[in-house]
Amino acid sequence: MSTQHSTPYVPALPTFGDLYNSGHAHSHNREYEGLLIVAQELNKPKSEIQKFEGNPKDYQRFIRQFNTRVCANTSSYEERLNFLLQFTSGEANRIVTGYSHLNAEGGYKAVMDEFKDRYVFLTECQHAVNNVASARALEYPENMKLIVKKLPFYLQEKWRNVVYELKDRREVVKFENLKLKRPTTLSMEEK
Repeated sequence: MSTQHSTPYVPALPTFGDLYNSGHAHSHNREYEGLLIVAQELNKPKSEIQKFEGNPKDYQRFIRQFNTRVCANTSSYEERLNFLLQFTSGEANRIVTGYSHLNAEGGYKAVMDEFKDRYVFLTECQHAVNNVASARALEYPENMKLIVKKLPFYLQEKWRNVVYELKDRREVVKFENLKLKRPTTLSMEEK
């Protein structure tokens, strides 16, 4: 008695080139392109959105991640505003919470405008001071005060401490002394 093992025939999916070269290119072309796009999206590594705490140097990274992961996948302002609440903390979350009483579209747009005013402006100022000679007007004390007022409170406090330290050493306070870095834990020497 002989036993035959047969594998059922499973036809291979046609490639894009096969469809394009056949007479059915126009009818199957869109369907196949759609399937390719879905397959590519499913195979992409999942990216995480890091919480935004209000540090101006982290703003561009956050907004790029938020636009890619949230805005590209929903047109609902309700969902976008809820995700902003979820992916922010500290000063940034207080801004989002402050506008969350508005209707979803108005609240979302107001938050994004506030973020741009507050965080894009500060990073552009730093870039201008470093790269444009005429931007030295930002070095004037009154202009630095106006800029520092836009910072989250913990960065304002940090700036105040830097200014006192520089004045104690009789050094000139410059915009470049404004280090917009996330606060870290104190080292043993600082405690």
